[in-house]
Parts: sequence; structure tokens; C-alpha cells
Amino acid sequence: MSTLSHPPLGGSRGARKTADVLHKPSVLPGFGLTMGFTLVYLGLVVLLPQAALILKSSGLYVDAFWATRNRAARVAAYRLSFGASFAAASVNLVFGVLVSWVLVPV
Repeated sequence: MSTLSHPPLGGSRGARKTADVLHKPSVLPGFGLTMGFTLVYLGLVVLLPQAALILKSSGLYVDAFWATRNRAARVAAYRLSFGASFAAASVNLVFGVLVSWVLVPV
């Protein structure tokens, strides 16, 4: 006796087809777990510090904000950060052009 000729136990064929459609395998297995981990990581590493920064600076008046922003140590830190990122971008530009020139066939 074949099990294919009999309806599945516990319901009609229509209910079984609906359940199969709802539990169809995903094209990207593990996508929900990966997206959840990504959003939690984004929230903890990026959004939480930005929210703390906005809350901290919102308690200051405009003149106090500009005074703390223009302190000598902070201006030096800004120069170092922007200067290092500009240098890194320049090096990446040069080597990126060289690598793309070598890898792309003529």
C-alpha cells in the first residue's frame, strides 16, 4: 500500500498544502537570525553611543557647546583624525587604481 494515495493524517489535503506553503524553505537560510544579530550589533555599537552623544550635548547651551568644541586638545584630535583618514584615503586611492589597472583585462 502506497502512502501517496491516501490523504495525510490529521487533516485534508488543502490544509496540508497551506502548511507546506507557510513552511517552505527559505532562499537564504539563517537570514532572520543573521539580521537580528546585525541589528543588535548596530544598535549597541553605533546607535547607542550616538544617542548618548546627542543627549549629552543637548543639555548644553550653544555657547558652551562651541566652547567645548573649540578647546585646543579637541582641535588637535580633530586634525589628527581627519589628517589620518585623508592620508589613508590617498593611499587607498593610489593602490586601488593600481590594482584595478592590473586586474581589468584590456
